[in-house]
Amino acid sequence: MALKATDYNVPVAIVRTGVVIHPEGGMVAKLLLPFKFGVGGQLADGQQIMSWISRDDWVGRRFLLLSSILLVNLAINKEFQITIIS
Repeated sequence: MALKATDYNVPVAIVRTGVVIHPEGGMVAKLLLPFKFGVGGQLADGQQIMSWISRDDWVGRRFLLLSSILLVNLAINKEFQITIIS
């Protein structure tokens, strides 16, 4: 649905990430719960690949992505005003 915005020349970024983790909660807290009750363990042979990213890195990359999108059309206020009235 977001891609429909491109019909109106609106920049769209499709972001795909791994599991976002942080020691203060989120997935880590949920993963630790079974271990606290003594029933946690690896899945099958433990060789499955798990894609993850820290919360700080995730936020930093989203900020970088948004910054690059927002910097596409920079203008000082005077130029902007002239553009919209012409």
